[in-house]
Parts: sequence; C-alpha cells; structure tokens
Amino acid sequence: MSTFGERLKKLRERKKLSQKELAERFNLSQSTIAYYETNKKQPSQSTLQKFADFYETSVDYLLGRVLENTDTGAREQSTDFDANVGRAFFGGADKYTEEELDIARAAAKAAVEAYRKGKQQRGK
Repeated sequence: MSTFGERLKKLRERKKLSQKELAERFNLSQSTIAYYETNKKQPSQSTLQKFADFYETSVDYLLGRVLENTDTGAREQSTDFDANVGRAFFGGADKYTEEELDIARAAAKAAVEAYRKGKQQRGK
C-alpha cells in the first residue's frame, strides 16, 4: 500500500504542479512539501483536510487507509497501480516517458468509457 507521501506526490504531479507551486497554494515552504512527500514529516489535521479538499479526495485515501479514491470514483493505488498497469499493458512502465504513459492512460480511459457507453446503450 502506498504511503501518504507517495500519494501526495502522485496527486501533485497529476495536477502538473511543482512542489513550490503547491507550497505557495497552501502557504507552506517548498521544503515542507518535500518532507511530506518523503514521509519525513506529517501535516497537521487541518492541512491534511485542505489537501483532501484541493485534490477532491478523502483524508482516508491520502493516509493510505483505502485503496480507492472514492470521492472521484477513480480506482487509484498510486505508484503501485501505475506500475501494475505498466507491466500489464506496456511491458514495464520504466520503458516509457511520463508523457507516453499519460497518452496510454488517456487512450485506455477513452476505451473504457466507450465500452461502458456501449454496454449502457445495449442494456436499454
């Protein structure tokens, strides 16, 4: 299971924010964000709730108590999930750039959405 730091970093990267940009949004220092992401420090309860609100997720998800990001309906297992997807579909996530993996994720998401739409239409 992923740590708080791993999940925070993954969510930050998905929003394409630097540590400095995230820190500025929360009136924190860049080094504080770095400490959070490396699990050297833990945020206060109020900061944790602010992160959850900002990323539209739950505190439980951020803390690794649940594997599913239920607030957005997305099943996310942080780096573990991405690594498994990479191994299963792409022959290893380490063989591709982050941009290439983003393209593959977007294509996979579009395929799943098209499948669900077709399934829903057939069910009518």
